Amino acid sequence: AEPMLARPDSCQNEIMGEWLPPPLVWLEGLGGVALTVATGAAAYLVQGAAELHAERRRAELARVDAQLERLYGPLLAALTTAVAVFKLFAEERVGVAWPEGMPELMRRVREDESLRAEYEQWMAVSVLPQHDRAARLLQEQIHLLEDRHMPQYLLDYVAMTAAYRVIRAKWDAGDHTMLFSPLRMPPGLDVHVRDTFDALKRRQAQLLEGASDPVISLVLRWVLPGWARRLLLGSADAGGGSIDTVDGVGRAAGLDTETAGTKRDDE
Repeated sequence: AEPMLARPDSCQNEIMGEWLPPPLVWLEGLGGVALTVATGAAAYLVQGAAELHAERRRAELARVDAQLERLYGPLLAALTTAVAVFKLFAEERVGVAWPEGMPELMRRVREDESLRAEYEQWMAVSVLPQHDRAARLLQEQIHLLEDRHMPQYLLDYVAMTAAYRVIRAKWDAGDHTMLFSPLRMPPGLDVHVRDTFDALKRRQAQLLEGASDPVISLVLRWVLPGWARRLLLGSADAGGGSIDTVDGVGRAAGLDTETAGTKRDDE
């Protein structure tokens, strides 16, 4: 009888525990290489997307910071001060509600010489400088507006402040025939600025927390399989850091192999 040939060790499938002919072993090896390449490519693409997202988030945060610091913060302070001071004058010195009592205020100021002098003092010292500051902010920082175009009510406001500069110059020259601008402050302007300021503050908080884009969070949490998440985290650790180094995108996206990855791994 012919002796049985021993099966080569290289043909032993260590995973399945069965003998495979040499060509199938080669194919199995190629499949492992392909899986490794696909895994690395997926991890590279995901990490690149996370870094791009983080860069966009940093740019948006820089703009929001500039809007708050250079426009809406000082604009809100100037408008709030101007409105509060004029309201105080109307209610405490003239005895009328503002803005409902504006026609009555104008009548009394025109008829009472002492009240007119007091009105001019309040306006020149406190109210008009704040309006001038607000108008200058709108003109110099127009690129930081939330609106795509300069709204008409802001143009009307800037025009009103320009008219009062002419009126104040007349007062300084001794001419008191004109006391009020024919252009009025747009109603609700201070409320609009405050609402915009508050919305920007909320957006700033979201960006600082790293939760600015729920779409990428869902993609990274549910679309990526567990092995890709583990590889991405492992490659980040091997590079001298973790996924958290991309400005918290990993945390915001739920890249946690013990929590967010559990459900996907089970599948």
